[in-house]
Amino acid sequence: MDVTQPLGPETVVWPGDPPVVLERFSDQLRGEVWTASRLATSVHAGTHVDAPRHYFASGAGVETMPPWVCVGRARVLHMIAPPPWPAAVFLAQRIGRGQRLLLRTRSGGTASPPPSVGALSLEAARFLAARRIALVGIDAPSIGPQGEVGDEVHRVLLSAGIWIVEGLDLAGVPAGGCDLVCAPLRLPGADGAPARVLVRPRSPRRR
Repeated sequence: MDVTQPLGPETVVWPGDPPVVLERFSDQLRGEVWTASRLATSVHAGTHVDAPRHYFASGAGVETMPPWVCVGRARVLHMIAPPPWPAAVFLAQRIGRGQRLLLRTRSGGTASPPPSVGALSLEAARFLAARRIALVGIDAPSIGPQGEVGDEVHRVLLSAGIWIVEGLDLAGVPAGGCDLVCAPLRLPGADGAPARVLVRPRSPRRR
């Protein structure tokens, strides 16, 4: 299942970010030899990975994301309660070191503008950091709420070595185990990058 948002001028961006521009600078319909386009976008538009440099000036760039984090088993959690979620929501999930978690909200995707309330509470971010998970993804535009609390949620996760994937489209993805492929663009020194993300739900026999 492709859980990547389409990236184009219709993509809803975070308030204050520039819109996505995709335009042809050479077009066979105008009599030119070939068709070619240019893309201008924030690296945090659509489905994307946040790197430590997003919140730490000396943090690692997105090109340092280890391949073992990008590919492997993951778990999709259906978050039924409205956000922000406290740590208690995750206590019964047997979350441990190296796990990859994908959080599906009740909407399942990010077709609407960013919500005023984000997903993880600061308490929950600290809980996941203490469990030393490898990656957390969400179908919202941000892993945390807008404002200072959301900024601190990012800092807690990124400082613990947890990679963040935002803007997924998890509509229709069942809860439970899955195989994950997350391939961010290799942009040296960048604080994030657009990513193509695929999941394959695991049958009960393959969990």
